[in-house]
Amino acid sequence: MEEQGIVCTTLDSVPGRQVVTTLGVVSGWAAITGLNCNLALQRMLDSAGPLRPDAIVGIRMSPVDVQGGHGVAVYGTAVKLK
Repeated sequence: MEEQGIVCTTLDSVPGRQVVTTLGVVSGWAAITGLNCNLALQRMLDSAGPLRPDAIVGIRMSPVDVQGGHGVAVYGTAVKLK
């Protein structure tokens, strides 16, 4: 999947490409309402923006408690590819 020009995958690498630089962990979260997973993914992409990654690999989703309610956290590793 590609979002905003960034390859997004649950795999630890991008097939056919080599990770040359690891930029760091990026994350986003949202309360559980409607399109929360999409919102959490968008927030992760927004947090990755300043790093200018080619891809975010190892993306995971996890339930979290948020301000007395429930939510979802999305996180992965921003990388540069060759």
